[in-house]
Amino acid sequence: PVQNFCSNTFFGAGTTFAPGQTFSSTQNFADGGMNFKAGMHFFAGQDFN
Repeated sequence: PVQNFCSNTFFGAGTTFAPGQTFSSTQNFADGGMNFKAGMHFFAGQDFN
């Protein structure tokens, strides 16, 4: 199922997201090692640096 995460939710290394996941605000991916499936929809202001 697709979830709605709050702004700056922290995800641990190795987190896997369902296909088609939508992120409606910026998220904290600083731990790295995320597994993004096809069809991710990131918030326009997301910073991956």
